[in-house]
Amino acid sequence: MNLKQYVKRHLIFVICLFVIGYGIIAYIQIVCPEKIGQPHTGDAAFAFAPVYNEAGSTFHAKLGIGYQRGLLILEAVISLFAVLMLYRLMEYYCIFFEIKRIWSYFVDFSMASALARLSERLLGNYTLDYLYIRAGHGTYDFFDFCIGICVAGVLIWIIPFYGKYHKYKKLHTVGMNFVQKFLWEMKLSFQLLKTSFCPIKTWWKDID
Repeated sequence: MNLKQYVKRHLIFVICLFVIGYGIIAYIQIVCPEKIGQPHTGDAAFAFAPVYNEAGSTFHAKLGIGYQRGLLILEAVISLFAVLMLYRLMEYYCIFFEIKRIWSYFVDFSMASALARLSERLLGNYTLDYLYIRAGHGTYDFFDFCIGICVAGVLIWIIPFYGKYHKYKKLHTVGMNFVQKFLWEMKLSFQLLKTSFCPIKTWWKDID
């Protein structure tokens, strides 16, 4: 699979997630708009309780910052940039250590969330949260769960990544003492990080 095919597949998946997220919001606004903003009552662990997040985000709510549109846009842009960097790092490590690249699809969930939040901030819209979770003492939407899925996927990906890294290190540090192994590992880590920030065409190769 070449670079264009890779980008196309991920773009389609992100669009699908985007459509699902806003499809749910459209359904709530069209079918049951009267339920939006109704206070949640009861002790259910999960409940349908649509409400507009006028605080802007959970982070802003906890700090008492409130809805600061400019700050929210900046945070959304930073999040989008971070997701793009995560794509590059994960893809490069998967190619270098020959790990199945299907893992990068977990990052698509965060990409969809980042794009959704950025579009909301630019339009000045409040986020419509609708699933109340008692354990988390908050109300969330589809894109909040997308972030959780991405984090879980990346954490699981670390397992095969570490296994490959450990095998590669063991193969190339035979006969080295502790100091030599440490210096070798620092050099490799710097090289991997440096190369992953180079133009993609310099390290990308067609892989099935």
